[in-house]
Amino acid sequence: MNLHDVLEKQNMCNLFLNFKKFQYSQFNYVHLSQRNQTNCVMKIPFRHYPISLFLGIVIIYLSCFKPPKNSLEEIPNMDKVVHFSMYCCFSLLIWFEYLRFHHFGKKSILYCGLLFGFIIPALLGVSMELVQKYLTTYRSFEWDDILANISGAFAASLFAVFYIINYRKD
Repeated sequence: MNLHDVLEKQNMCNLFLNFKKFQYSQFNYVHLSQRNQTNCVMKIPFRHYPISLFLGIVIIYLSCFKPPKNSLEEIPNMDKVVHFSMYCCFSLLIWFEYLRFHHFGKKSILYCGLLFGFIIPALLGVSMELVQKYLTTYRSFEWDDILANISGAFAASLFAVFYIINYRKD
């Protein structure tokens, strides 16, 4: 190997390292291999979750405003179906956006995805019920609503975990 080959190889390595630095500077997260195993993500890349953030704001709004009277109230447990559907969609969107931007091993994706895709919607559901109990006079706190919220997030997370285990190629 002559001097020209060594210099060319060194330039290729520098290009690769500079590309990696550029790639990491484009995202606001630190890869799992750069941190200890307990930290999934150093900073949540909020700009990568625009649809989930929008749906979360819509859920907060819908949980706090006074609903108009309509004919759907006559259907038994329709409220629970709506709660289940909202939190299932919210959780699926978080999972979809998470999988779209995070490309490390299946085990890491499952742990971090469960944190973002299940726990955040479940906590939002519980907190919105507490807001309805303590901060509004026209909405009521119901344990069944909390169960429907958590069930929706859990169903979406089960679907996402099934997809990752069976169809994701990493």
